[in-house]
Amino acid sequence: MHAIPLVKHFIHTKMYYKINFIFTLGVPIGSIIYSMREQILQKTDTHTIINTIFYWIGYMVVLYALTGSGPSLVILREEQFIKLFLFIAGSPWSIIFAEFIAQFLLLIFSVLLLDVLCSALFLLPLFSLIGQSLLIVLICSFPVFSLFLNFAAWRIRPETVTPLMNILIFFFIFLSINESNMAFVFVSPIDYIDRVSRLVTGEATATLLQIALLTTVTTVYFLVGIFSLKKLKTLPIFRN
Repeated sequence: MHAIPLVKHFIHTKMYYKINFIFTLGVPIGSIIYSMREQILQKTDTHTIINTIFYWIGYMVVLYALTGSGPSLVILREEQFIKLFLFIAGSPWSIIFAEFIAQFLLLIFSVLLLDVLCSALFLLPLFSLIGQSLLIVLICSFPVFSLFLNFAAWRIRPETVTPLMNILIFFFIFLSINESNMAFVFVSPIDYIDRVSRLVTGEATATLLQIALLTTVTTVYFLVGIFSLKKLKTLPIFRN
């Protein structure tokens, strides 16, 4: 129950910076509309369209997790808010939980908006699209969020966080383009989510190798998060 006020606070804070929605929602919408512009309001093969939508949903999952986990904790730590929130929540776990729920709810809201818009533009079955999208988000959101908690274990300044996040998101997109190397799934969460989405939609066969690979990657992501939380500092590392 102590986490509920923090969830409200984090949601309010994230909603206040509306420019962030340009990157988390505006970029996927703009890219999908531009790349699929010739298929708008056309009853064509939906295979490519759905794959494109789910690719950008993967981008949204990664970006929301990236901005709402470790990097956010770095900023809270250096601004001495973690110490304050510990007084409210009682434990670091409650703060992490509140951060996850806040970004997860905003992610769900953004994905639903994207699905409704794409369903209207490309004449896709809405409920099927929403069902598959939510399943992908439910499977992938927490492991990816856990992966980015590793930021909290780094000795980095808040002003370093944003440039580093920008570099990482483009790096992940670049790696996801090369689907031939299965090892990239360990370092590119966009590739990880893309592989999960292909299993959810039935495009990829659920072979033992695929299941073992994704299970291993999920475990690694969780282990990174657990290790990072053990290294979490509640007091500022860099003082002005």
